[in-house]
Amino acid sequence: MVYSSFCRLVLWLAALIALWSSGLGYALYAQDTTQVIQPLPLSATPDTVVTAADTVKQTFSPNKALLLSFVPGGGQWYNQQRWKTPLFAGSVAALGAATLVSRLQYNKYYNQYNKVLTNYASGIDDNTNLQAIQQKKQQSLRQFNLALNAMFVMYGVNLVDAYMNAHIKNDRLVPSPIRAAYRAMVAPGWGQATNKKYWKIPIVYAGFAAAGAGFYLNRKEYLRYKNEYLVRTRPGFYAPNNPDPSLAFLTDNNILIGRKNVYRRYVEISIIGGTLWYAVTVLDALIDAHLSDFDVSDDLSFRVSPFFTPAAAPLGVSGSSALGLSFNLTFAHKTNALRK
Repeated sequence: MVYSSFCRLVLWLAALIALWSSGLGYALYAQDTTQVIQPLPLSATPDTVVTAADTVKQTFSPNKALLLSFVPGGGQWYNQQRWKTPLFAGSVAALGAATLVSRLQYNKYYNQYNKVLTNYASGIDDNTNLQAIQQKKQQSLRQFNLALNAMFVMYGVNLVDAYMNAHIKNDRLVPSPIRAAYRAMVAPGWGQATNKKYWKIPIVYAGFAAAGAGFYLNRKEYLRYKNEYLVRTRPGFYAPNNPDPSLAFLTDNNILIGRKNVYRRYVEISIIGGTLWYAVTVLDALIDAHLSDFDVSDDLSFRVSPFFTPAAAPLGVSGSSALGLSFNLTFAHKTNALRK
């Protein structure tokens, strides 16, 4: 199990490196860290002269920030968000330590559990409380999975935070689509609040609540049938509230397996639905910010007018006149404002 977890981590990191090297890293050093704006010509009036402090604006390379964030906190340091460096570095290190400790605990109880079962199979009297060992083994396994997944999530957030914040610092548009999308990724509804679409926030959380309720209820039924099957077929297996008296009428274990598989599919559908809803909320924030600069003014008008073009041709050449209708549609478009 330790080997497989280590392989999963290595493969995940290798995929990220391949992604960066395939297309994201080509401009790592092509982008200068400073962008110099040419000063106004000498004919400019004194009121329009730009100071030296305003002519130089620092820009950040998102690809370089992504590369440096492979060491947790490195990309945040590059983006001059240095208060985030100890946050990400410390979180990943703490979760890594928790993963290792919980894994060692699981291995300890796993070996004890197998030793007792081996003694039972060999006919050796063993008075060890097998139920207590199994409970500790299951608890340590849950802690290991939780710590491992949390470490992967935090490491991924570290990468995304560094890459997106480099883009956000370079974005001079108000409202910023990148900022709205990133905030929607960090906290559901935050991107909608950034776009001042507050009425969408209850809809966002209603979708997550529906997906969460479906996951909880279906997983509860899945564990119910799974534990009932294991209690009946695996000697020494312990599960709370099992055997379940309400399932005593199901004498065929194949029915238990069938229902367990059905609820497992429902659990997977709930997870997929929640993930898709999360993607929809991010896209909504992104598109809303993009479309916010389109504004149709009160001058919207539609006019139809006839026209007549008399014949005009050189001497000696026959010409023809034109008669028809002219359609004119007038509307205004507001451009994005620059951030001060």
